[in-house]
Order: sequence, then C-alpha cells, then structure tokens
Amino acid sequence: MEEALSALPVVPRAVARRLLLDAQGLLDDPARRCTPARLYRTVERMGFVQIDSINVVARAQHLTLGSRFDHYRPPALAHLLEESRVLFEHWTHDAAAIPTRWFPHWHHRFAIQRRDQLTAVMDRRDDLLPRAIASGVEPVFIGKVFELLARHLEQLARRRGPADDARRRRGERRGFGAARAGQQLHFGIGGVTGHAA
Repeated sequence: MEEALSALPVVPRAVARRLLLDAQGLLDDPARRCTPARLYRTVERMGFVQIDSINVVARAQHLTLGSRFDHYRPPALAHLLEESRVLFEHWTHDAAAIPTRWFPHWHHRFAIQRRDQLTAVMDRRDDLLPRAIASGVEPVFIGKVFELLARHLEQLARRRGPADDARRRRGERRGFGAARAGQQLHFGIGGVTGHAA
C-alpha cells in the first residue's frame, strides 16, 4: 500500500491552490465582459452554481457570479436559465443551476425519485382513494390524469430537455398547496425545472 501511495505524483500546495482557484474561475480577469457565452462557460467550469433564496445582501448565485465578473447582473443568469436554456435547475446538495448538456446524466436520479414517489403513493392508496372518491372524483379519472401528465412531461423532456415553469410562476405566491406539491413532485423526477434568478 505504501508503495502505491509513494508512486502517486505530489502536487505542491501552491500549485494545488492555483488549480482550485482556476477551476472555480477566480483567476480570470473579473473586468472582462460578462457575455452569455462567458457566463455559461464559467458555470460549466465550476460544475454548477448554487441557488439560494436567502437575500440579505444578494442571493448566493448572484454573489458567486458577481465575484467572477465585475459587470455581472442577475438578468444574465435568468437568460441562461429561461431563454437560451443552457442551464437547468435541480438539486446537487442544494438547489443549483446546472449545464443542460449534463441533463441526461441526471436521469438515474429522476428514476429513483419516480420509484420513491410511486412507492409513497402506493403505500397511501388505501387512504388517498377513499378520500378522492368521497370528494366525488372517480379513481379511474385520477389515474388517467396522472398517466396523461406523466406522458406529456416525458415527451416534453425528450423534445426540449427539462421544461421550464418560470413563466407560470412569475408573480405568483409560493404556497404549499396541492399545486405546489405536484410541482415539487415533477421537479424531483425531472419533469419541470424552476426559475432561479
């Protein structure tokens, strides 16, 4: 074991620091223009940019990108998420804007979420179906709605990558009712992404 470890190259600390800073885009000239292409390449190089809704000074993603570009403005990130759609929002360890070209690598996570959600619904079906029937909803109808919605979202994801629900959410309150629960479900399985800027 010691022989294997001694055969590994040793990177001096100063070089390791420069490699880390360079990978995070912190060695680039912050005075350079913040074009959509440069902003995208910076996020891609970093791997993702964490999205945080806490807004004391500014939201975390804007502070992060502002530290790399002197002239960064929040609409630039919104453009990459909503217009050119080269970034999508999902979870890494927290919410993050991730390069859309990596979306196929997230399919295994979506499959796990689908399995877990189906298990949760099946575990609660004895509770959910009587409540739906009591409120006048036919169980067959409930199944058909979910089937059609799932089929539509999968077709949309195949055609365009992750669907963006930003336009529907602009200006709306963020409640946690049935609509929000459905949105969270489809976010978890990769059916929709959110507006992050």
